[in-house]
Amino acid sequence: FFGLSIRKMPNIKSGGPIAWLVLEDGTKYQGESFGSKINVSGTMVFHTGMFGHPEDLTDPIYRGQLVALAYPIVACNGVSSDAQDMYKLKKHFESDKIHAAGLIISNHHTGYSHWNSTRSLDDWLGANGVPGICGIDTRAVVQKIRAEGEMKGKIVMDGQDIEFDDVERHNLIKEVSCQAPKDFRPVHFNARTAKRIIAIDCGITNTMIRMLMAFNIRLRVVPWDYDVFGEHWDGLFVSGGPDANPDSAAATIANIQKALVLDEAKPILAVGVGCLLLARAAGAQLTRMPYGHRGHNQPCVDLRTLKCYITSQNHAYTIDTDSLPEGWQQVFMNLNDRTNEGITHESKPFMGVNFVPGSDSRPTDIDYIMKDFHSKVVGTPIPIYTIPYVKPRIRARCLMVGSPGLACGETGQHDAIGVQAIKALRDANIEVVLLNPNVNSVQASPGEADTIYFMPVTPVSIRKIVQKEKVDCIMFTHGGETAMECGRRLRTQGFYDAFNVEVLGTPLSSSELVDDRDKFAEELAKIDLKHTPFETVKSAQAALSAAEKLGYPVQVYMTHTVEGTRHYYASDAATLRDVVDRVLLSSDSVVVEKSLQGWKEVGYEVLRDRMDNCISVCDMENLYPLGSSGHDSIMVVPSHTLGSPELGELQVAALKLARHMGVIGSCHIRFALFPGSTNFYVTNMYMSLSSTAAFASRATGYALGYVSTKLSLGCSLTEVQNPITTATTACHEPTMDYCAICIPVVPPAVSADNTSGGAPMQREVLAFGVRFSEAMQKALRMAYPHVQGLDGQPSMFSAPAGISERDYLEEMLTNPSGQRIFAVYQALKAGWAVDDVYDFCKIDRWFLQRINYLVGLAKDAESHQLDTLPTSLLKELKCCGCSDAQIANWTKADAAVVRSLRKKTNILPGVRQVDTTAGEYPTHKEILYVTYNTISSDVSFPGNAYLVIGTGSSPLREGCELDWCVVSCLDELKAQGRRTIVTSCNPRSVASDFERSDRLYFEEVTLERILDITDLETPQGVITSMGGAQTVSLTLPLAKNGVPILGSKPSSLELLNRPAQFSELLISLGTKHLAWSEVTSSKDALAFAEQIQFPCMTHRSFYGGIRAGERRIDSSEELVKFLSSSEVSATSPLAITQMLSGAQEIEMDAVVRDGNIVVFSIIEHVQETCVHAGDATLVLPAQKIRVETSRRIEKIAMELARALNVNGLLRLAFHEVAGVLYISQCQLCASRTLPFTSKVLGVNFAKVATQCMLNCLVKRQAVNTYELEYVAVKAPVFNSTWECGLDPHASASMASTGAVASFGLEVYDAFLMAIMGTGFTLPPVGSSILLSTGEVDSKMDFLESAQILEQLGYTLYGTSGTHKFYSELGVKIMTMDNVMPSLRAQEFALVINIPTKNQTEQRSSYLLRRTAVDHGVPLITNLGCAKLFAEAVKRVTSSLKCISYIEYLENTEEDWASQGAEPAGRRRGSHVGPVSSLPFPHGHELS
Repeated sequence: FFGLSIRKMPNIKSGGPIAWLVLEDGTKYQGESFGSKINVSGTMVFHTGMFGHPEDLTDPIYRGQLVALAYPIVACNGVSSDAQDMYKLKKHFESDKIHAAGLIISNHHTGYSHWNSTRSLDDWLGANGVPGICGIDTRAVVQKIRAEGEMKGKIVMDGQDIEFDDVERHNLIKEVSCQAPKDFRPVHFNARTAKRIIAIDCGITNTMIRMLMAFNIRLRVVPWDYDVFGEHWDGLFVSGGPDANPDSAAATIANIQKALVLDEAKPILAVGVGCLLLARAAGAQLTRMPYGHRGHNQPCVDLRTLKCYITSQNHAYTIDTDSLPEGWQQVFMNLNDRTNEGITHESKPFMGVNFVPGSDSRPTDIDYIMKDFHSKVVGTPIPIYTIPYVKPRIRARCLMVGSPGLACGETGQHDAIGVQAIKALRDANIEVVLLNPNVNSVQASPGEADTIYFMPVTPVSIRKIVQKEKVDCIMFTHGGETAMECGRRLRTQGFYDAFNVEVLGTPLSSSELVDDRDKFAEELAKIDLKHTPFETVKSAQAALSAAEKLGYPVQVYMTHTVEGTRHYYASDAATLRDVVDRVLLSSDSVVVEKSLQGWKEVGYEVLRDRMDNCISVCDMENLYPLGSSGHDSIMVVPSHTLGSPELGELQVAALKLARHMGVIGSCHIRFALFPGSTNFYVTNMYMSLSSTAAFASRATGYALGYVSTKLSLGCSLTEVQNPITTATTACHEPTMDYCAICIPVVPPAVSADNTSGGAPMQREVLAFGVRFSEAMQKALRMAYPHVQGLDGQPSMFSAPAGISERDYLEEMLTNPSGQRIFAVYQALKAGWAVDDVYDFCKIDRWFLQRINYLVGLAKDAESHQLDTLPTSLLKELKCCGCSDAQIANWTKADAAVVRSLRKKTNILPGVRQVDTTAGEYPTHKEILYVTYNTISSDVSFPGNAYLVIGTGSSPLREGCELDWCVVSCLDELKAQGRRTIVTSCNPRSVASDFERSDRLYFEEVTLERILDITDLETPQGVITSMGGAQTVSLTLPLAKNGVPILGSKPSSLELLNRPAQFSELLISLGTKHLAWSEVTSSKDALAFAEQIQFPCMTHRSFYGGIRAGERRIDSSEELVKFLSSSEVSATSPLAITQMLSGAQEIEMDAVVRDGNIVVFSIIEHVQETCVHAGDATLVLPAQKIRVETSRRIEKIAMELARALNVNGLLRLAFHEVAGVLYISQCQLCASRTLPFTSKVLGVNFAKVATQCMLNCLVKRQAVNTYELEYVAVKAPVFNSTWECGLDPHASASMASTGAVASFGLEVYDAFLMAIMGTGFTLPPVGSSILLSTGEVDSKMDFLESAQILEQLGYTLYGTSGTHKFYSELGVKIMTMDNVMPSLRAQEFALVINIPTKNQTEQRSSYLLRRTAVDHGVPLITNLGCAKLFAEAVKRVTSSLKCISYIEYLENTEEDWASQGAEPAGRRRGSHVGPVSSLPFPHGHELS
């Protein structure tokens, strides 16, 4: 019997008896039994619903079926009690017993945590005599049924067998029907007025009875063969029931036939199988479908209104529309396969729908069918309203407003979603004009939008572009809050009517309502929803009074909130007063809101179209309770610990709110749910595509940006194709058979601040897994490359002196931080009970139980050596997401040995697809993840592809620049006709868009995982040089494992990581370099620092010359303090590099082919050295670098490229002192300046480098920067406002979160537009500027600039030292005893503060900078930028020029002359030129 091949998958529930799932075609799956230990046979079907399983199993429609649940994480909610309602029906179930013959699931979790549960799924099934089998690869079962159709199946215990049961021969309707009539009377019964409905019980559900009784009618439920004509009734209801052959219910059909021919037609409504019986009674024929319609996500269109509804179904038969007799017509159509889902009579009140409005876990939109039936019964039919036809507006050109440089917790989502939007617009034959100063973004690249403007995102810019480009529509929703605010301001100015411009998407008036909490709360009240209790106040005293009413703790916001905006917690009056005083300085009023710390946080991504079709694309649950800041949240998709009542209510509320606010396109809605109830508040609603949009899109596979743009253009969801399947439309709610977890990556510089929350994270990672623990451990490795999983690192749990280990763990569990999840594992490992851990962290017990299970597995593993580790335990560890290194650590072995053992014992991963339909429909886009919880892979592996390793989770702050490099590489590979594969774990990257590559792996950037992928894919070549530090670090290990690496040789990359050997190479080439050394002890560090003299820079080296953790050290005392808190050893060496203060820093980007430079650029830093390259303001073409210096740089680069045999990218950094060049850094991989360089020169360096790596014929690119007719400036975007307490000035440690760039005919206008693009407000002429210019040398250097500012009419103020210095030199400057009050009152329009090395002045200098940032005063902290600013406002005398990117690249001298502009190339080489006395018109134009 068991001679055929066995398909076995491990299961969380261990120790259960072996059981088998056997299919009619002989396929066998081995699993473990739970529930009742009996043998059973039935019809094998699948169910793609993700919640409501106890309700479904008790629904009679599943009678006689073996139900395979596609969603793998089942039973986490347990099973509710048998409590009854007022009608003596079970509240939480659809009938009195389980009707499914058996249950097949992937993982069975024995624990449950839901507040309304009283028993486990195992106990419930056992008590009802229903068998279950777990450990089955249900996705494989779904795919088999999809391919071969429904078949018989059986669940048998090991060593036993039964015959297959032909369920089709049973009268299933008779089996589920009641035996005698049952009468139900309304609570307020009136015999004279109450109408009487007879319901033929073909399998009626409790919910359906409750829905009918809600109409205050008399209801009689009768058996399936009951003669309904022996008594009076006003309406006939034929219920849904089992998926049976309708002809088996001949008596029911006969009764319906009589009802259809009554002289006085009475209303009839038939649902589910009742609809099929009605069709047969009318004379229509039925057709059996291959595998039927199953689950909660079947889209059906009402052909009368063209509205689409998401329905619950379980049937194999459909009505043959062509066979409908005269007088009958189709009324509903399944949008996926176009089958008939409902019929109606043209003149009589007869209607049937082949779905079930009354399923307890249903969407509620289709309840109108019941209301329509009741209205006919009472004689007041509801009219059918259709949406008037609107003639499509012809749109030719759209202005899309993109997002400026990343800030406020953004992580590149606007670029990822914006690229999809551009594709949707171009598919609609609309020319796209893009305003986006984010030079690193993919969307602002040639080939994406038709026309690009690198200009500040301001109303002024938008006005000028609209007038110039003659656009007829604008889209703001893809540019974040900055773009939305511009749109609202233009609306108040009447701009759109004046220029006849249409705003696409949700009306801006709705956005304004949401942005104002008071108005938003009023709108919520109109639809019976509640906002979190709050009060808007304008003083600290009023805030204290509000807090007394609301109750502490409270949280404080500005009145107008932006996603990611910092909010503050206050648990007492003193803290509240301090917080309110701070916030009121930046806002006219503040919101004091009741803190919901400890409540569950749930989010919904919702889409709505002009036809009022509305769907929930994704629901997500925060692992942590409310009270965590954005950079601590761990979002889990779908929600795991909520039951169907809560999920149903929240979904209904989300759809209701989206409709009420008139959303067209996408919105995100956040709820706070009180644990242990269905009580909830609406906390936020975001009208623009929020930070979760890209995450939701990637987690579900749903092209959210593309679809929402189509909806904004007036398309309906039913008209937009699902690009993943191409067989379904966008009008469906994605179903998942996996768990997705998103974790933000917090930059190391962000310090804990328990009084505030916000979102300073710069990136996020997304992991997929069949199990929660698998996805969680993968996500943690993605976010924290130094850890292997939930067990973290021992150093995380080292308690400070004087604090016990338990007290320290309590503190880590209580306070939100990135390490709290590791503390959970550590506490459970230390023997804490789950309830004890819950008391401190309030993480749902079900999540804690899953982590505790892993703790138990780890302890089992630690009790073994690797050679004695049971194979079953090794397999289970891998299924729970444990890495080879993690297992090696537990078994005192090496990771390579663990890998070898796995391969020897055939414990290998498979590959699964993310397809939006849980395997129900074939997919044509390959979004993949690797898992051990599968018996086979969803895809084949043809080989002959090129693998690009995308961005990992580098500790360096990275915006979109490396994503741009990866995407450019993929595009070039495609252009060369190569098949492409990319790995990525960043959901907000464009590289993770399924359209960008032939195959996408959402996976870890680790050696183990990349080797798994290369073993499967056998690529022709692997490119590691585009994704940043983490990907480059894999080059040598991959090469040692036989992986073909493209680009520079791994040995060349390794040389750069060895300072001594690299120094020898440079010396041999006669090239000077900064003194550097790698030390392994504190003593060596101090000795080398003293040798090279201070200041110096410390950093950790990454493979390929990349650095991280750079920090400036100015004295031996500072170094000693730094070393006391840093590990310096042979395994953790520290690099120390000399710093040449005041030197000119120069960067060079180059592409090299076999040692020969193909193209290069030389970039000039505005700031002096000691500023991190990522924080520097860059100028290209360089303005002050002499020709002979440029030639020496090129010569050095050529010699070094040949010596290293470079093939691909090369980046060099130089310090120039008195004409002498010193190399400060060399790396052979993508740099953060590459997009800027490429776009300024019009040559895509990443694409050229890819050609070199492919050994294509590459010609030297003829680019002479000295002949360019324009200048570009790249300015960093700082997030200091949100990163509380940090010193807001550029230094050796990178602090910026992104960058913007602008072009100009000269450096001055380019510089001003660039800094405006960062959000900098130019000071109006006549306003006050505060100067604090540091040490004497700096003061002297700034003297001329101070004189310029005075001449331009600015009122200058200075701190005491600055005032004394400049006033003695004749500068008109004032001072005051204490500038802080004036600064807090925003009396200064600009602060120029140059940091000082004077120890006594450093504190006051820091406070001045910090106060300026905290109170929204523009700040310049660098001498080079301050001087350039003064010169720029002096020279730029005309208004903002509106010149597109392509014009800058292609305009000739004659073109510029015709526009009255002088080419920049004629003025390059110095900042000297004619000066105009006309003031810069800041007041009305640029600011």
